[in-house]
Amino acid sequence: MSAGPDRRRALRVALVAAGALALVLAALLAAAPALVDREALRERIQAEASLALGLPVRVGAVADLRLLPRPRIVLGPVRVLAAGSDTAAPLAAAERMRLELALAPLLSGRAEPVLLQADGIALQSMTPTRRRMSPPRMPPSMPHWLAALSLPSAEVRDAELTLRYPAGARRLSWPVFGEPGRPPRSAGTGPITVLALLPLITDDGRLAGTLTFGAQAETDDLPALTLAPLRLAGADLRLGSLLGVTPVLSAERAVRNAPGVWRVSGLALSEGELDLRGELVLEPATGAAPRSAVGAARARFRLAPLDLRRWLARHLDDPIPGAADRLRCVAAAVDVELVAGRLDVAPLALRLDDSQARAAASLRLGQAPRAAAALRLDRLDLDPYLRAPAQSAPDAAASSLAGADCAAIAEAAAPGPAQPDLPALPQGPDAADLVLDLGAESLRAGALAYGDLGVNALQQGRHTVLDIAAGAFYGGTLKARIERMQRPAAPPRQTLRGEATGADLGALLTDLQGEPQMTGTAYLTAELAAAGSDTEALRRDLSGSLRLRVANGRLAALDRAAASFGPLLSTVGIEVTPDTLAISRLGLSADGEDGVFRSQDIDGRVRLFALAGTGALDLPAERVQADVTATLVQPPDGPDLKGLAGIQVPIRITGPVTAPEVDAELGPAVAEAARRAARRHLDGDGNVLEQLEDATGVQGLEEGLRNLFGL
Repeated sequence: MSAGPDRRRALRVALVAAGALALVLAALLAAAPALVDREALRERIQAEASLALGLPVRVGAVADLRLLPRPRIVLGPVRVLAAGSDTAAPLAAAERMRLELALAPLLSGRAEPVLLQADGIALQSMTPTRRRMSPPRMPPSMPHWLAALSLPSAEVRDAELTLRYPAGARRLSWPVFGEPGRPPRSAGTGPITVLALLPLITDDGRLAGTLTFGAQAETDDLPALTLAPLRLAGADLRLGSLLGVTPVLSAERAVRNAPGVWRVSGLALSEGELDLRGELVLEPATGAAPRSAVGAARARFRLAPLDLRRWLARHLDDPIPGAADRLRCVAAAVDVELVAGRLDVAPLALRLDDSQARAAASLRLGQAPRAAAALRLDRLDLDPYLRAPAQSAPDAAASSLAGADCAAIAEAAAPGPAQPDLPALPQGPDAADLVLDLGAESLRAGALAYGDLGVNALQQGRHTVLDIAAGAFYGGTLKARIERMQRPAAPPRQTLRGEATGADLGALLTDLQGEPQMTGTAYLTAELAAAGSDTEALRRDLSGSLRLRVANGRLAALDRAAASFGPLLSTVGIEVTPDTLAISRLGLSADGEDGVFRSQDIDGRVRLFALAGTGALDLPAERVQADVTATLVQPPDGPDLKGLAGIQVPIRITGPVTAPEVDAELGPAVAEAARRAARRHLDGDGNVLEQLEDATGVQGLEEGLRNLFGL
């Protein structure tokens, strides 16, 4: 009977001892963080993070440390720096980072993260300017074309990142004791759920919105890592003038193998009708480069046929330039490779409405960037794309190439131009910064048409040179060199040296004016120069020389003169019609200054007249003025002028270039023609004055009357 009380007494003692032990253990666990050398812990975490990322990580302090109810470490601030730099702005920074660990493994000497959460994250701007900082100076070797590229200075501020394990998942495990850098135990672990919230902002408001990132990370075979799937989505983004954009960037699978090569499959960017798909391979850098650095990248992308104008109409804050039937069918496919600081883009195939292009380009990155590109076009009319935007938004349905039609047309399109080879990059210290080789079957720009076109462009610093050759230019040929020099604090200066041979002047002026004021076969040489940033400024400053020769043509001003004054001239025996004023040749030279070109040697020949005179063309005012003397000549195969050759008709042409007025001073010519006709009758057998003198018997009457009437 006494055994029962003894057992109960022993049980109470055991429970009290266990409770006391638990209290002591809890007290020890609660007090343990106070015994931890936080500086040593900070350095250990900093070293582990730096080795894991391959970039310098700086931990400001261990702000909080506790073991109960769950082990937790709070760090902050935490900064990720560029390789080899402790003073530059960080690539990324977090105000606060919280790491929670499982208690039981920690007591046995292993750290098993349960949760990693960071907030107050800021990512470095990827553009040249920073908030509250003036733009840095471009290095002297920076090409002008590259320095001119300007993107919004975007920043990620107050972002959040969370990594957690789902219930029941086995966690990664690191040894607490030992040297930093020992790999975790990963077999059978994962997956880890990764979530991030990335607010975007710019000082000028050109970019704003929030990105959300989500992925499942499979870690059971580290250092191999798989993200499947992953998704980056934007909510109501503003991208420059684009509003309400909701892009989704996703990938079916992103796999990093043990050597560190990433392979991304099922890559897709979608936003409404916009559908871009591809695949990507990233290879790590070798040698002394940081482990996180990319040594090589290879990608392939395809843009599905898209009614770009309709897509822009939904998002663009500004009016859409160009004609309403342009940008209705856009599709592209491209391969990209980045190796050893050289970016190659080839092949590139582009469909733009009813035009197709093929291209290849190379860009050498580094302290002295160089670029080369080759572009081949079949037929392209640029003018409809460059028209001023309509005042009202375009009708999204007003398209003959919209939706499914665009996809069908793109699929059934002809092969297009040949794919150019990858161009060679400029070499040497004095080489060009940018080289462009353009070839087109047909190109229309500035209302002019160029066939069998070749353009070679070079840019070195602020100097640009374009060599243009068109084998089919309005039935003739064209060769020209255009040079442009950018000048500090001054408008750019441009020069043109060109020659057009055998061009159909009527067809050319029809494209420029609508109704040509002259026709014929033209031969033109020009040496021009001007400074200015727009068309009006260039016209006001234009100077140089022109040489023009026209054969077998018509001049609208002479045709109007024939219609106006032909009936009057016919009364004195001068038959003038538009056909008799057809130009067999016309030549002039002109020198210009401040946009006004003057000629002192207008010389031409029409069927019945020789033309000579002076003239001026005022480009800023778009007016023409000419004083020409038309002298009757006896054509070898034409009608007999019956002694009227040599009679002169002064002609003045003034007014707008597109429709000048013609004024011919006919009085003296008619009087001279009448006198010659009368003299011809008087010199014959039926001389009336001689008969009158004989009848009156007045000696010298005939001579007196001749002198009186100028006969």
